[in-house]
Amino acid sequence: MPGNKMNTVQGGQEKNFVNNHFIYRAQSEIIRAKYDFIIGNASPVPGVVMPDKKTILLVEDEDLLVILQTDRLERLGFNVIAVSSGERAIEVTQTTPGIDLILMDINLRSGMDGLEAASTILKDHDIPVVFLSSHEGEEIVKRTKEISSYGYVVKESDMTALGASVKTAMKLHEAHRVLKKKESS
Repeated sequence: MPGNKMNTVQGGQEKNFVNNHFIYRAQSEIIRAKYDFIIGNASPVPGVVMPDKKTILLVEDEDLLVILQTDRLERLGFNVIAVSSGERAIEVTQTTPGIDLILMDINLRSGMDGLEAASTILKDHDIPVVFLSSHEGEEIVKRTKEISSYGYVVKESDMTALGASVKTAMKLHEAHRVLKKKESS
């Protein structure tokens, strides 16, 4: 039995190391982005909503990840609306026109999870949903495909992977719209 307790402690320490490393990377990336903005290397201007840009609804309940993902998405040229619950995401999609994509955390801490929120939203809205997860694996892929075919991004992904996933989902969604329009004509 003592061996199990030791393994649990070691496993917890390993998990804490991984989480701390991710937090350090995220903080470093935000500081670097702010420095680039201050010295004039950044574009676009963070926090300014531009009407000609695509808008992403970010549904994430971890504060640091909201800051990191918002910063990344804004640097990629998107407007970002961030909410921390599935219920709030449903409300925002009902009251805010022009949301081009939803980036949805699967495991929200309270209330409904991201999968349930996405299912509810998709009943009334034709918006692509890309899921965020801190876990990889076949089960996650299967669960997200049942709701939306636009995929998922691992939270620890870098800005390039995040941008590629979001842009691909938007292009795929537009292709589906064009196909539906042709079929209905």
